[in-house]
Amino acid sequence: MSFSVNIELYVVDLRFRFGDLSYDGVVDVHVNSAGDLVLNAVDLKVRAVDVDGRPVDYSYDGRVLRVRGPVGGVVRVVFEGRVSDKLLGIYRLRMGVVT
Repeated sequence: MSFSVNIELYVVDLRFRFGDLSYDGVVDVHVNSAGDLVLNAVDLKVRAVDVDGRPVDYSYDGRVLRVRGPVGGVVRVVFEGRVSDKLLGIYRLRMGVVT
């Protein structure tokens, strides 16, 4: 399988809520892709996906977000998530005392 993806810029805006360890955000991916664009999005709630402000065909299985290609322009993904202990995405590590 051959494919071509050129990501020029990746901009992430995150807003954390420390009280319940959750966050929401927007990612803008400036991209040119000859085929589908595949993004890692483990355990996120994807709220919206568009390219240059226009809705696009995409799929999301809880792990991988696939934007049907070819894709050219700014892909915007609006999402929510929770900080977890699974060591995936944004996670936390409890610090203990080493003796």
